[in-house]
Amino acid sequence: MGTLLMSILAAGMIGSFEDTVVSPQWLEQNLRNPNVIVVEIGSQPKAGAATVHTASWPRNRRFFIPGARFIAIESIVARKGWPPDELPPVEQLQKAFENAGVGDEGRIILYSANPLWATRAWFTLDALGHGYRAAILDGGFDRWIKEKRPLATKPFNIYTKTFTPKFDASRVTTLADVQLRLALNEAVLIDARPGEEFGGLRRGAAVTRGGHIPGAHCDPWKSTLKKDGSFLPASELQGKYAKLIPNREQRVIVYCRTGMEATMPYFVLRSLGYNVVLFDGSYTEWSRDGSVSVATVSAKP
Repeated sequence: MGTLLMSILAAGMIGSFEDTVVSPQWLEQNLRNPNVIVVEIGSQPKAGAATVHTASWPRNRRFFIPGARFIAIESIVARKGWPPDELPPVEQLQKAFENAGVGDEGRIILYSANPLWATRAWFTLDALGHGYRAAILDGGFDRWIKEKRPLATKPFNIYTKTFTPKFDASRVTTLADVQLRLALNEAVLIDARPGEEFGGLRRGAAVTRGGHIPGAHCDPWKSTLKKDGSFLPASELQGKYAKLIPNREQRVIVYCRTGMEATMPYFVLRSLGYNVVLFDGSYTEWSRDGSVSVATVSAKP
């Protein structure tokens, strides 16, 4: 790790976009680095079921990046109760990272076959006070495979480590706070869902009223990525968000349907130095509250 990055880690600060996104080449060169902790975010298979990353792989086999630990997405989101996909109790998150051998030291590199699982894990670490030492593999596991980089058939044989959560409540916000900020014109609101859902032309699962939060900007999460799944250049992302957020110091609230898609702009904006927070209840919670209004558009944004 470079001197500047070491200083950032020591200070507990979020690095630049170039620090929080690592290339497959860099990761391959650092697979044996004891200060680099590789973590795959996947789905916990049902009993007796085979799991694969992509349809191109044999369905009775499982592949990992060499040395990777495994964390099931189900262990770091709350799917029971309401709304879905919110942060579970801190104790549950602590256990998930400890059982994967993620302790309090080292640089954490996250990857997944699903880019949103990787950004959700990054957001989770950020909310736990460890975002400053976490990064995402650019292009995820699909790009790793396409570039024919090394693979392992088993996850890393890990030992439990002590992970100390330092929960930062300022990383998330509530429906009441969103209402207040909008009333006072104190925030820019970004909706990360597809245009059809934003406009009310299609309702997502569990959404009771189609549309979006009044005043929100439509910014589908896929617009931050290239066709191959890797991130757009930092300069292009800066230009894109400068149009939506003229004042870099202004509070930015990101949301989607359940708080999963919005972690993509959350990750990008946080890495670019914006003052961003996640409305974890997102539009599912908003649409089910009869006391708040919704907005629609007549055509796809």
